[in-house]
Amino acid sequence: MGSYRTPRGVICEVEFEDISTGGCRVDDAAGRLRLGEYVQLMIGEAGPFTAEVAWRQSSRVGLEFSRALPSHILAKLCDGDWEEAVATHDETHYQSASRRFI
Repeated sequence: MGSYRTPRGVICEVEFEDISTGGCRVDDAAGRLRLGEYVQLMIGEAGPFTAEVAWRQSSRVGLEFSRALPSHILAKLCDGDWEEAVATHDETHYQSASRRFI
């Protein structure tokens, strides 16, 4: 479980499916997600992760992460180890942010 935020500021709770290092799938019956737009994802308590709306088949939507989700964070998310996933993500994000201007 988690949420996404669209560029228009709409925040929706969602259940993520088929999460991998490259992306995930969600159900968007309301049609809020538009092809090619970027959304911010919170997976459980971890994030935000940026993803592009890559495809849509009816209400099913594929989201492709802008940066591959590190496999060690994915493993913690899949295990439901939210606290460690958040700590690991924050540490990884801080280290990468310190190497570039955001």
